Order: sequence, then structure tokens, then C-alpha cells
Amino acid sequence: MVSYFNAGTQWATAKGNPKGVDPNNACGKTVAVQKGTTQLEDDIPVKQKKCTDAGQPKINLVVREKQDQATADVATGKADAMLADSPVVLYAAKQSQGKLEPLGTIYDAAPYGYVIPKPETAFAAAIAKALQSLDADGTYKSILAKWGNESGAITNSAVNP
Repeated sequence: MVSYFNAGTQWATAKGNPKGVDPNNACGKTVAVQKGTTQLEDDIPVKQKKCTDAGQPKINLVVREKQDQATADVATGKADAMLADSPVVLYAAKQSQGKLEPLGTIYDAAPYGYVIPKPETAFAAAIAKALQSLDADGTYKSILAKWGNESGAITNSAVNP
């Protein structure tokens, strides 16, 4: 694998967080999430258990087929917050014309990378060198800025990081 980016889970809310959502304690809040995502399958159940163990109300889930529906729910006030993969949330916030903003920090992050067959070490090294060149001339950060994902930047693309 040749690393090029770091991503995880990110929350978002309406600009200014008017409902006072805390990603570490969203008990009783209405949260939109896409069906079939790691956030719904792995993250929310842990947060739900934390709520019920503390005697607090569960998170009210709005489960959507598509992420754009979950995003619209937050932008229109139907949901207090949403969570999704950080690149998705950060791009949605950038495109929302000020209606949405990221909330809290990215967590459960891991590197993204190009997967190259193991015997093709020279090819993997060439990709890493090309990515390092894009970083050196500013292109890498410019691309991330276009998509609102500067926080996912890594400092050195490498083979098998």
C-alpha cells in the first residue's frame, strides 16, 4: 500500500451547533446516519449503550439510504447532527454554503492508500515518489483544499506505512 491520506469518522451539525450536540454524549439528540456504514454498525451502538448505561435517553436515529439525505436532514433541521466518514462530512460542510460545520475531531482514523501487488515494489516506489512530488510543489494541499479535506493531509507518502 502507498499511503496518501488519513481519514476517520467526523460529526457535523448546523452552523453554530444550535442544538448543543456533543459527539461524546449525543444522548437524546436526533442524529442522521447512512445505512450500512461503519458509523451505524460500529460507532452508534457503543454510544447508545453508553447512554442507556448512564440512564440517559437513547440517540434518536434517522437512518437514510444515501448520505446526501442525512446531510439534508441536518441542513434543514430535521436532525441535530450527522456522522460519516471524514472526507464526506468535510466536503458536505464545504458545499453547504455555511449551513453545516464539522463538529469535534476526526476519530478512528486510518491511512488511505493505493494497494499495489506485493511483487511490484518498483511501481509502489514510483507512486510514492510522485505523491511526494505533488506535496513538494503544493498540488497535494491544493487538491485537498478544493474538497475541504485539508485535515486529512499526511506529511509523507510511503510504501507500507
